[in-house]
Amino acid sequence: MPRIKAQESRSQASEGSDDSGLMLAVAKQVQSTLEKKRKDNEVKFLGSAKAELAKSASAEVEEFEDALEDMKKIFDDFVMQHAAAEDEIRVLWEQLLKAHQKFSTFSEKKHASVIKNEKEREKGQVLGMATSKKAVEDCHKLIMSLSDDA
Repeated sequence: MPRIKAQESRSQASEGSDDSGLMLAVAKQVQSTLEKKRKDNEVKFLGSAKAELAKSASAEVEEFEDALEDMKKIFDDFVMQHAAAEDEIRVLWEQLLKAHQKFSTFSEKKHASVIKNEKEREKGQVLGMATSKKAVEDCHKLIMSLSDDA
């Protein structure tokens, strides 16, 4: 009987070790399956995150390019308006220069006319003063001649 018990205990021990080996194998397989699922989930997550990031970055790049294009249009409009304003200013300066030249010519002619008129007036005044002096002298002679006769 002791032999049977020994064999039974050996078979139970081997069954126990087989059970624990089986349990260990099942646990390893479950762990491996869980690890594989975790890795698959990570890969899926990383793939979707990468796609979302690329989509977001693409949208941001597109928005940036649109903003850049808008800024270029605004700058081009500014340059065109500035050039048009500069052209208008140049036209005004040219008109001002022509007006200044006309005024300068007119002023020179007027000045020459005033000088000529001043010389004629001066000659007239000198002639008038000479005539007045002659009249005063003649009047004085007449008075003297009349006072000698009296």
